[in-house]
Amino acid sequence: MENTDSKNILLSVIGIAIFLVAVVGITYAIFVFTGEGNQNNTISTGTISMLYTESSNIISINDAMPMSDSVGKMQNKYFDFSVSAKIKGKATINYEVRARRTDKDEVNRLPDNQVNIYLEKQDSNKYVQVMEPKTFAITSTTLDNTYVNNDSMLLYNGIINGDSDASVEDKFRLRIWLKENTEVYSNPMVYKLRVDLYSTLNR
Repeated sequence: MENTDSKNILLSVIGIAIFLVAVVGITYAIFVFTGEGNQNNTISTGTISMLYTESSNIISINDAMPMSDSVGKMQNKYFDFSVSAKIKGKATINYEVRARRTDKDEVNRLPDNQVNIYLEKQDSNKYVQVMEPKTFAITSTTLDNTYVNNDSMLLYNGIINGDSDASVEDKFRLRIWLKENTEVYSNPMVYKLRVDLYSTLNR
């Protein structure tokens, strides 16, 4: 493959999320909810409700060129999503934001080690880093949830505590970019990332 600045590189993120939650009730019945992104997904058991919301924006970077982490963190192309919940009682919800590659069948897929993934979380009306720039790598889950995809990478784990009438909302912002000094290919290349959300309820 040749290096050339005149060729296009396609770098895209598909911001589709799956939300899975297992709830154990007083009768020990188990409820499982599955939903894809592009709309609000809600589960409610009477005392517990959760909502996943994603923005309409999808990261699509054309003619992408390698950049430093300091530049990548500030770029104006990003994917926003949020997790909110309301719990009455002593229960807590543990959740994980995870990512997985969805371009395994692509012939011209970019290698994992050439793209940085970066996640921020809103805190006091500003976004702060919760995961430093990292390349994609499969990591195990800490959740007791058999539905967690084994080919995914942990981006963030959080806890939402109950015993409150107020809703709790965590807002996130995802960015990706070509790493500095990455080879520029002679053919268009593809990078697709899917954001998944998993959670379990603890009583």
